[in-house]
Amino acid sequence: MLKGVKPAVKKKVKFSIPYNGDLKLVKEAISSGQVYEVYFAGPKGFDFSDSFENNSFYSRGEIIALLDYCRRNRVRANLLVNKKIMFFEDLRKIESSINRLLRDEKIDSLTVSDTFLVPFLKKKFPLLKLQSSIYMGIDNVYKAREALKMGITLLGLDPSVNRRGEELKKIMGLKKIFPEMKVKLLGILTCYSNCFFASTHSQVPLLLGVLNKSSLRGRDLLGKRISPFACHYQSEDISDELKRPFIRPEDISYYEDNGLADYIKIAYRDEDSPTLREKYAAYFSRTYKGNLFLLMDSTKHAKICCDNKKIPSSFIRKVMNCDKDCSSCSYCRRLSLRLIKE
Repeated sequence: MLKGVKPAVKKKVKFSIPYNGDLKLVKEAISSGQVYEVYFAGPKGFDFSDSFENNSFYSRGEIIALLDYCRRNRVRANLLVNKKIMFFEDLRKIESSINRLLRDEKIDSLTVSDTFLVPFLKKKFPLLKLQSSIYMGIDNVYKAREALKMGITLLGLDPSVNRRGEELKKIMGLKKIFPEMKVKLLGILTCYSNCFFASTHSQVPLLLGVLNKSSLRGRDLLGKRISPFACHYQSEDISDELKRPFIRPEDISYYEDNGLADYIKIAYRDEDSPTLREKYAAYFSRTYKGNLFLLMDSTKHAKICCDNKKIPSSFIRKVMNCDKDCSSCSYCRRLSLRLIKE
């Protein structure tokens, strides 16, 4: 059991956690009673979970064991069909690959990035719930409505909405028209707010692979602009660190109390078990003592320190009701200068 986390704590918001190949860790997390679903990449040969091919390290047997455990413990299993652009893929191969997994075990939902794939999946797998990936870019009530009309029932919103309280209220208000809809927010992210490259970060490994296979001219032209290890946003001020729309463990109660989310997603599935275990303990217990940026877990931020316990309890209420007119407000800057140490 995760240290410091009591089992079966009843909370309004539950969590979506990743499968990183460690079934024991998944079992520990599920024992807390706070896991709604486990999201996972398909097994070897299933090249539709990422933006680049042959990145799955798990055998078919490992995935089936995961699905079996989720089914027996009434935790949903969410298969990532998350390749950014799938318009040109062989749709028959996608269908047969998903069907093959369904024959062995139960999958509850599919997460998809490419909007063109939604009607196809809805038609071929009517019993599976469809989720939108954050890379689908649903960042306002109008896009949310269109996604729901198309057949998506769980909205994985663009992280930029995390701190737009009024927009979240409007999106949650769509439940009056679509009572089955659910909203999931990505709590942990390394990307900056308003990052120009946010929608293409997942493409970096693919781009690097293409450059290595073709010529180095592309890399020379891009220079340090393309990196798999950091956000490409050009930060202008230390306050940019706190403006990133992450959700602190202590802030979850705000979303619960104001009905702004159904689930919180914890990332990332390529991280090691000790790192994920620390994140689970923090989010499940709604408290974290340590460097906030280590919790967010970015190579860049590992050199920056912010004592999470010194962030005032009023922080979430302030940023959720902010008009984002930074020229007339110095709140984030003052707080950053006081708390962040490089």
